[in-house]
Amino acid sequence: MTMTGDILSPCSDIVFRMLFGDARNLDVLRSFLRAALPLPRDDYDELTLQDPFLFSAKHDDKASVLDVEAKTKSGKVIDIEIQVANHAAIHARVLYYLSKIVAKQLKEGGSYKRIKPSISIFITDFVLLPEEEDYYNDYVFINRKTGRIFSDLMEIHTLELPKLPPETDNTSLWAWMRFLKSRTKEELEMLAQRHTELAPAAKKLIDLSANDKAWALYEARLKAERDRIAREEFVREESREEGLKEGLKEGQLTIARKALRRNMPVEDIAALTGLSPEEIRALQNA
Repeated sequence: MTMTGDILSPCSDIVFRMLFGDARNLDVLRSFLRAALPLPRDDYDELTLQDPFLFSAKHDDKASVLDVEAKTKSGKVIDIEIQVANHAAIHARVLYYLSKIVAKQLKEGGSYKRIKPSISIFITDFVLLPEEEDYYNDYVFINRKTGRIFSDLMEIHTLELPKLPPETDNTSLWAWMRFLKSRTKEELEMLAQRHTELAPAAKKLIDLSANDKAWALYEARLKAERDRIAREEFVREESREEGLKEGLKEGQLTIARKALRRNMPVEDIAALTGLSPEEIRALQNA
């Protein structure tokens, strides 16, 4: 494919994973993390991807989450996810996936003492937190009265692209957010000239944008997302109709059964219906 000025959108979760979830691009991931997450600098000297992106592997474009999960030198687990559209109960979903990371550590280590901090970096191309002014916010468990931190084992860091100021705030994080908003090769190259730390990522994105297979994965992911939206609209419409016909609980179960027949992910059904994942899996096995 020849370059025409357009580039793959780095806001697409599949493109984001090709950029930051490829073991060959650890320097790109390291540079981004140092800008986004103020851990001790040497903690990023050793990064391990938990599930590296492989071009040779068959990609499931129906996956509901395409995140990047990495482990630092000290054992901290960092999960990075990017979303271009708001989903039902998205705050609960962020907590659910972060909790799964903690639980996975316990399963692997066998002792609570071995659990390392689990950190979620959640990037959105929509306003996630209308009550907050800044484009970057971080959350931990604290005492509402005293402000004291209960535990540092779970952190959530949010980055909202629509809130990014048009002019630089003189941080590397601002430059990386502008990178994610780039839509043309010219814009990307100008940004890399002003912010040299972005040059390797810019080159990788330009190379990917000239790759037919990368475009095919990108377009398949767009289709999967359109299909997901259509399924959710169907379920919402069904929920209104079923809610009028049946009691709340039975209506939820009916909607869940229909959604399962359409292969909607369990977590999305739970968010839309209010049923627990366990109740929905019981329907699958019934």
